[in-house]
Amino acid sequence: MFLLMSSVIVSAQSGNQGRSDLNAEDAEAVAQLIKSQYGMGKAVYLTRIAEQLSLSFASQDQMHTHWQQALQEAVPSPHNMSQINTHALMAQILIRYSNGMTLNRWRQVDLGTFKSLPHLNERLSNSQKFYVWLNLNHYWQTILKRLASQGSTAWLGITELPKAKHKILNAESQLHKTLDFVVPLNAKIPPSDQDHTLVDKITDFSHRWSSWTPLSAVFLRMSLHQNRKIWLAWAYDWIEVYQRIELSPHLLTAEEQQALQKAILASQSLWSSQQAIIEARDKNLFLLLQRIFEQLPAKFKNPDHFDAQLNNQILALAIGLNDPDNYFTQPLRTHIQKNLEVCLNLSTHIPPNPEQPIADHQFESCLQDFIDWAQIHAFDTGMAGQLTVLDSPVSMARVLDMADPQIINYLPAQAVEDQRCLDQFSLKPNPLEWLLAVESLNWLHDRWPGLMAEKPPTQADIESILKTGSDLYQYPDCFQPDSVLRSQFTRLEQKWTTLKQAIRLYIKEYRDTHMATGSDIDFFQNTDQLTDAVPDNLVISACDVNTACGANIKLKPDNKILQLFPNHLKIAQQLKLGDLSICYDNVNWQERQSLPTQLNNKKIANYEGQLQITLVGKFKDHIVFEQALETSQRYIYLFAENNPTVLDMDCPLPVIGQQITTSLDRGTFGLLPNRLTFLAAQKVDVNNIIKHHWPQWQNSINVSQVHIVDPMDSVKPLVNETFILHANTVQQQIYRKLTTSNPARIYDSALSNAVFEYLTENRRLKATVETLFPSTYHKNAPIRSALTGDQAILNLAFFKHAYETQLNLMDMMTRGDALIEQHKPAWFNQQRRADDDFLQPSLVQFEKRFTRPEIVRPETPKASTEVVPTSAANDN
Repeated sequence: MFLLMSSVIVSAQSGNQGRSDLNAEDAEAVAQLIKSQYGMGKAVYLTRIAEQLSLSFASQDQMHTHWQQALQEAVPSPHNMSQINTHALMAQILIRYSNGMTLNRWRQVDLGTFKSLPHLNERLSNSQKFYVWLNLNHYWQTILKRLASQGSTAWLGITELPKAKHKILNAESQLHKTLDFVVPLNAKIPPSDQDHTLVDKITDFSHRWSSWTPLSAVFLRMSLHQNRKIWLAWAYDWIEVYQRIELSPHLLTAEEQQALQKAILASQSLWSSQQAIIEARDKNLFLLLQRIFEQLPAKFKNPDHFDAQLNNQILALAIGLNDPDNYFTQPLRTHIQKNLEVCLNLSTHIPPNPEQPIADHQFESCLQDFIDWAQIHAFDTGMAGQLTVLDSPVSMARVLDMADPQIINYLPAQAVEDQRCLDQFSLKPNPLEWLLAVESLNWLHDRWPGLMAEKPPTQADIESILKTGSDLYQYPDCFQPDSVLRSQFTRLEQKWTTLKQAIRLYIKEYRDTHMATGSDIDFFQNTDQLTDAVPDNLVISACDVNTACGANIKLKPDNKILQLFPNHLKIAQQLKLGDLSICYDNVNWQERQSLPTQLNNKKIANYEGQLQITLVGKFKDHIVFEQALETSQRYIYLFAENNPTVLDMDCPLPVIGQQITTSLDRGTFGLLPNRLTFLAAQKVDVNNIIKHHWPQWQNSINVSQVHIVDPMDSVKPLVNETFILHANTVQQQIYRKLTTSNPARIYDSALSNAVFEYLTENRRLKATVETLFPSTYHKNAPIRSALTGDQAILNLAFFKHAYETQLNLMDMMTRGDALIEQHKPAWFNQQRRADDDFLQPSLVQFEKRFTRPEIVRPETPKASTEVVPTSAANDN
């Protein structure tokens, strides 16, 4: 095994130092050694340290010390290495939306030279790290050549170099051999330790070429993503493949086409097998990549093939620009577009006329126009918004109607609650306009390299543009992604709670308006639902004064008495299909018997019995039930003549007040009349008895013993029909408000306002992530699923789908609650990664054209500050 002296640190004084005669010819072996001994992240880190030290004025001892410190650093290797290739994306935009740029003109001008390795204090994206790692040979050639001229490489501590495992192959074979390598690779990897095995295989394979082209590198990167099941990254890799082949000036060879076709077929099959997982991440991504698989072979037959619609879909995915036709023709861009097209056409060669170089003053004007585009126009309020706190959801909705890049300054102003935090912000440019300006500068550089060398931009302009790009997604400490996104999700959750309350209130208002007063019908149950509603102003009185036996009391029923009605009739009453009424009838005395009076006169008597009444329930004046109620207590209800006729009378009203004349048992000897006269009298008030027993009777009602005279089952079909009609009507009204929300209608009800505010908050959450934290949007799978998956947090599309499928409103709200809970961990339990690498592809292109390597003194190596997710599951 070949080891670096990091394994056994040997002091310079020991005399056991590394080789001092390494040179550029040893670059391949040194790169192979570092790759084999260290992980990808550490190998790149050490190469960057060596690059920095080789450019310094440090002594050999200083270099040795710094190198030994670097060897001890723990540096993580990149996991998700996907990227949005903004360089290629802007090229496709310029070709599609400018009069003066074509596919061939771009191909003839765009350069693809290597960029010098960034300094230690510069941040490499994961994609760049992977590309640097593949090309360590190239970088170490430069480093060792420089060190050889400085006199010694001993401080590297390399005592022995490995022998080359493979013969270096010619560059022309790289792409097709790479495709032949990666297509069957994953199928051969054993189940255990898959990633480690795959990285080892790729490491070994990478030694076969001294340098790697970007397209071949993408396929190796794709293989790692496939093995790690990071499907979003894998899809982005294929998008970049599509872009690179479209923009490349070189046609694929027959061998390359054949190998690529095999890769496409294998990937189509794999993609189809993962459809459920993909659509859970982004419901539109599956079909987009399917279209890429279909369109790629067309480029084999027609190099000028250009699918504008597909490129617009890629643009929407990458930047959130859903209507590019409208965006690029808006009046705010007229001045920008005019300057761009003038410069493009000034640079166009029109055969057969001899090509005339652009005039100096025209070149200078174009250069300044593009610089102003990046430095001034991209910051305009109309193009990038302003740091203003909006005063209402209506204002926010109007802002959200603009393209995401145009509102980059509005969004943080709405998320910041402390004015002191907002004061720390500086205006940011529209990222799309800034990218287009930078790529136009890149193109102008490549189109007129001689003029650019003579009349380059000022160093201040170059540094300002680079700083703008580097800082675009950097925020004050008070505006950290994790806390901001937690806060935004919490606000959305609160808006959802308010919306549910408004839906329930709307249902209540509908019931109060369209149902009988006091109705408690639940439109989301069946018509056999139990109801406790008592019709408003329902009073029980005598059915007929002739059968009431003098009772005239009015009684107030409770819901227990209403249970005597069949359930469908109670529902019918609430649906206003007819009125329920109850009266009492046949008031009479039962279990009657006569009792002697205190006068000991057998011709008169007190009468005792139990009072009974019969409740009669009616629907639309049709008798439904009869229910007898009887006092358990006996009452002396009558004083009257003692005879069977009176005893047989269940209602004594006819005899009350009658005169009773009786003879005395003993005579009065003529001194007094020989008789006594009495009046028959009612001893109790039946109204008081009924009133007294009414609570007891209500509590003791036994529904099973009720005498149903006519259940009126014929009413049931009408009840069901009317119930369904109302249930459908109220749900349709609510769904119309859920699916047609707009600012003009928010004040017509509390529901309209709640719907509008929720949907606006939902749109704002998505725009915040997509615009302010693009790397989180593109690389964090749980966040992406919550925003764009087929089971995303409920949004307008969710409401429309629920309406189209006639999902019951209660089921819809239950489903909404479940989605909120399902996605909550994505916003609370995940560690965010830094969001400053989204613009890296374009920044790299600009740097390699407009910056020059500087001699710098090394700093003491520091531990990597990259944020690494606690679990790779964030990327899957």
